[in-house]
Parts: sequence; structure tokens; C-alpha cells
Amino acid sequence: MLKIQKILWILSIIFLFTYALYPIFNAVVCSTQAEEYLYSEELLRLPKYFTINHYKAIILRTNFLVWLKNNIVVSGGSAVLTIIMALPSAYVTARYEHKYKLAKIFGTFILFFYLLPPVLLCLPLYIIFHRAHLIDTLFGLIIANSLFCFPLAEWIFWGYLKNFPSDIIEAAGVDGAGRFQTFIYVVLPAIKISIISIAVLVFIISWTDFLFGFSFTQTDASRTISVGIWGLMEEWNIAWPDFLAASVLMSIPSLIIALFGFRYIIHVVEKGVAIS
Repeated sequence: MLKIQKILWILSIIFLFTYALYPIFNAVVCSTQAEEYLYSEELLRLPKYFTINHYKAIILRTNFLVWLKNNIVVSGGSAVLTIIMALPSAYVTARYEHKYKLAKIFGTFILFFYLLPPVLLCLPLYIIFHRAHLIDTLFGLIIANSLFCFPLAEWIFWGYLKNFPSDIIEAAGVDGAGRFQTFIYVVLPAIKISIISIAVLVFIISWTDFLFGFSFTQTDASRTISVGIWGLMEEWNIAWPDFLAASVLMSIPSLIIALFGFRYIIHVVEKGVAIS
């Protein structure tokens, strides 16, 4: 009986992996084939040849490298700004939640703001950005993504910091360190793993963003890859191989970052949020 259960468990895992990875595999294969290959009715049709012409077309005939640069700047800037905003807020919330009820309520329910649809931010942010001349700028996208990711980052930091040993903070105070010095020289080095994990999460969320990029950009000079790919679609024709090639190229950096930061994210979930 146990052997049958083990076999069924293995088969279910194989099925789930196949179900999840087949669309990705198919996108990679189709991006290296002629357009006629896409309209085949065979589910598992084998590719006839291999070409990188679609990748060349995306890189040489579009502003893909500009979009890539914008994505790197926006995603990296969003990660930095989110950490700068969320970490001090989470530290104060976790440190004084036993003294102030409002701090505990804020730390507990901040995640609900992340669960709200991001489209709710678009109109008020558009009005603010228009008045501040931040429309069609990378800094505007950085602010929008940071505001959207702030509740998630603050909640994870809060779950991690509320379990931080208070004895260490009190010992630093006895040694003459002020609150700011304790935060910079004691707390930050001890939670560097959580900082890396939040940076990875925010980077990936910002990298795949479409809504803010579509709402707040107007020219290729500030567009990100997802919005640039959307611009490849014409009214009566879509070059699907080029479209898929651009999608594959867009996925590579985020996949590398995710593989690099996966172990840090798991560590934070196990040690911080799971306990809270």
C-alpha cells in the first residue's frame, strides 16, 4: 500500500512539473521556428530546424536593449527604495508593538494593502505624477513599484524582526550605542539574509510589471520590456515568433535572479514569517 502511494505521489509530481513547464518549453521551441510551426494542430510536433533570426530581429530592429536597460534601472531602483522605506518601518513596528497597540495592528494588517488590486493606485498616482512631472520617467515607475511592494516587504521584515533577540539590542544600548547606531551596526548585519530576499522579491515583481509601465510611460525612452513587447502587436498581425523570442529574453534575467535568491527567500519564510 505504501509503495502504491509513493508511486502515485511521484506520478503526480511529474504531472505537475510537466503541466507547469510545457508552456515554457513550447514558447522556447516556437521562438526558434518559422511562423508556420505555430499553427500546427499536433500537440507534440517536433521542431524541424533551429534559427535565432527572431532573436536577432528583436535585438536589432526594436529598442529591446533600451527596454532592458530601463527594466534593470526600474527593478533595481524599486528594490532599493522599497527596502529603504520598509525596513525602518518594520523595525519600529516590531520593536514597539508591545508598547503601542497601533504598531501591532499596523504590522498585522499591512499585508492586506498588498492584496488590493494595483489598478487602484493608477489613477491617484497618475494625477500626482502628472503634477510632479514624473509621467514617462523611470523615477516615476520606481516610486509606483515601490509603493505597491511596500506592504509585502514591511510585513516580511516585521515577521523577521519581531523574533529578533531583544537582549542583543539592550546589550548594544548598555555599551553606549544609540538607537540609530544599534539599527545600523547591530540589526542590519544580522538580518542581511532577509534584506537579500526582499530585494529579490521586489526585483522580480517590478521586472514583470506591466500595469504601471503601461499607465505611466509614453515613449520607448522610458518603457520597460513588458510594455515594449505589447507594442509589437499590430492591429491585424502579430509576429508570434518575435513576440515569443522577446518573452524568452525577458524571462532570463528574472529566472537567474530567482535561482540566486530562492534559498534566501525560503530561509526568511521559515525563520520569520512562519513564526509570526
